[in-house]
Amino acid sequence: MNPMDIPEIQFSNENAFPIDQLKKYISLHMKTHGILRIRKLKLETIKAITAFKKNIGWHDFSYIGGNSPRTKLAPALYTASDFPPSGNISLHNELSYMSHWPSFLLFYCKKNADTGGETLLASNAEFTKKLSSKTKKLFQKKNILYTHTMPGKASFGQTWQQVFQTDSKVAVENFCLENQIKFQWTKFGSLRTFHHRTAFQQFSYSKFPIWFSQVDQWHDSTIAPGMQKIIKKFSPEKALPHQSFFQDGSLIPTSLIEEIQDTFSAIAIKIKLDAHDVLILNNEMIAHGRLPYQGERELLVSLG
Repeated sequence: MNPMDIPEIQFSNENAFPIDQLKKYISLHMKTHGILRIRKLKLETIKAITAFKKNIGWHDFSYIGGNSPRTKLAPALYTASDFPPSGNISLHNELSYMSHWPSFLLFYCKKNADTGGETLLASNAEFTKKLSSKTKKLFQKKNILYTHTMPGKASFGQTWQQVFQTDSKVAVENFCLENQIKFQWTKFGSLRTFHHRTAFQQFSYSKFPIWFSQVDQWHDSTIAPGMQKIIKKFSPEKALPHQSFFQDGSLIPTSLIEEIQDTFSAIAIKIKLDAHDVLILNNEMIAHGRLPYQGERELLVSLG
């Protein structure tokens, strides 16, 4: 993938481009490139963003059960991430640890960062081809177990109330049952969930199974040993919020996680979104991430 190859359109306002033509353009590039950048589309308010989504036929997808810290601004509209600006968000596909995931992502840049904050992008098909055959066969054989430990009160990581956007344990349990998530309530009032998932998915756009996973993001090795001790010390469960294993519960060697990250790094491109840019991604084709930044940065996201 080359930044120069990203299809884009540019106009001063929504009415400057016939909406029917825009819908066809979006549909075309979601099937071919998996990405489209729309420049200088001034959507100054949540109402304007919501209206734009409606006009292009956007179907909202909820972020209930999502592990990333986000602020909900409107139905199916969130801050892209409340993760500290000093941190790097590695390449991933949204909600790939769930049994259902959004097909598309729509980002809107209200304000770009003074320094850094570039958006990382990578083709899942290209990543799959470059990952070693040995590693692919291992993950196809052993699959992945994601575990998520959420306290009932403020601690390290989000509370289960924040993750599931409810105070009702019954609602949480129903959601888990409907989405093939095993769960366990602990004596400390925490919730543990267990996601048994495959590392690859067979998508209609590809003749071979495509890597679709966040195993590296959830792995212990992404947290420094010193920080792990602090988290476990103050966590009611003495556990890390997120962990990933092979599906049989065995540990995934750090060397495999490093290979995944190195392979993504080798093929990733970075783009700097400008204020009023819209970036639409096919979540099954394109992985995304973010570099650290300084200054203010306002990026919103809607799942669809």
